[in-house]
Amino acid sequence: MAVAQHQPVFKADSFRLGGNIRNYHPASSTFQLLKVVYNTPYGQQEQVIAQLDSSGHFNASVPLFNPQEIMLDFDHTLIYLYAVPGKDLQISLDTADIRHVHTVEELAEFHNNRQVILFKGSAAAINTNLNDYMYRLNRIINPLSNEQAQNMTADQYLSWRLQKMQLQQDTLHAWQQAGVVSALCYLRTTNYIRYSAGADVLAYWYNTTGNQSFPPVAYQNFLSTLPVNNNDAVLTDVYYDFINNYLIYLQLKEHNNPKVQELAYIAGQVSKGTGQDLLLANMAADSLHRSLPLHPATIQYLRQHIGNTAISRRIAFLNQQLQQSINNNLPDKTHLLNNMADTIPDILQVLGAKYKGNVVYVDYWAPWCVPCIEEMRQTPMLKKKFINKPVVFLYLAIHCDQSSWEKAIKREQIQGEHYRLSDQEFDLLNKRIPIIGIPRYMLIDKNGTITQRIAPRPGDLETISTAITQLLNQ
Repeated sequence: MAVAQHQPVFKADSFRLGGNIRNYHPASSTFQLLKVVYNTPYGQQEQVIAQLDSSGHFNASVPLFNPQEIMLDFDHTLIYLYAVPGKDLQISLDTADIRHVHTVEELAEFHNNRQVILFKGSAAAINTNLNDYMYRLNRIINPLSNEQAQNMTADQYLSWRLQKMQLQQDTLHAWQQAGVVSALCYLRTTNYIRYSAGADVLAYWYNTTGNQSFPPVAYQNFLSTLPVNNNDAVLTDVYYDFINNYLIYLQLKEHNNPKVQELAYIAGQVSKGTGQDLLLANMAADSLHRSLPLHPATIQYLRQHIGNTAISRRIAFLNQQLQQSINNNLPDKTHLLNNMADTIPDILQVLGAKYKGNVVYVDYWAPWCVPCIEEMRQTPMLKKKFINKPVVFLYLAIHCDQSSWEKAIKREQIQGEHYRLSDQEFDLLNKRIPIIGIPRYMLIDKNGTITQRIAPRPGDLETISTAITQLLNQ
């Protein structure tokens, strides 16, 4: 009996995105930049930054491996589009239709309303179809479902989530019968409905148990209905979420197995195919993001077991980049501060006094925190605005060792003042100013006083620039 050949479903190419924000007035607008966020087949989100010109036009080239949803971030307003490698899309949106979202309630309401967007280009048809349907789909179950269902028991949540999934499927089927959904939209949305349910169910269990126990039989039975290898599912970003959560599922499955963290164990749990490729790539990329280069034998293993050469080549390239960056020196204008005593009651007061006369922008981060690194890559644009001004960029790293800390600074070439908090120092600081999650930012004025305990992020360029300027002028 012939074995079906594993056909690659990933092909690297660029998606050309352009557009116009009508009635855009730079002088009165709070945003001039937009982020384009996309998924990679090695388990990470990456982004491209585009600049709006004076008339509200922008252009971006997004490197993709496969068709997928991408997300535009206009100053906390999220717009989802469908991107296809090798194709192009132009969007037109009025500033009156852009909503600034600051609270969970506002985000839920935003996802329940249709966005008025005009599309042109070779990817216009699928975007028009999806934009027309997805807001209706989100009225059945919006992206905040797990927030709203957080008080349910595990059994209650599973039953509730599967009912919502069935309602979505029935709605989509009715649309298909009416002839208003294209074949591509139907295929993509069918997988979206199923794998978003799978990702949500796993996420709910992990959040409830803290990744400490294997899901119950009812959860396992549902997951068995979702093929891990599914070339069609790659059309939707929730498949990536499902794969990320499924990796934890496999690791919990044999929590007493000493090989549970090894690539060979994962490869043995899932047959060759798209899902196995992504699982192996995710594990490899996780090491790289923790500044741990892969051994040459590991790279060779990935080349042999990842069926898609585009992915294995990318992992090898990222590994080479990491090794080169580790051999780099620290970037210019970078200082690693000496350790302080673990008994100092107010570390920020000590640091504030050290930089008295300067405005201090504090960035709490960790080398393993992907969102932290993503935001740091926006900081150079902020720093350019305050060249030769009394502004200090202070990076406080938490929950990391000396080696991974220094490697990340070299890899990302992070200029500024760096201090690595010990666990004891972090505990003392956390008692005064709770740090629930990272990245987290603060502002300290020229007198050493904390003026904003939760300051704007570097990507929110105009808002944080205004806040720093105000402190400089005091």
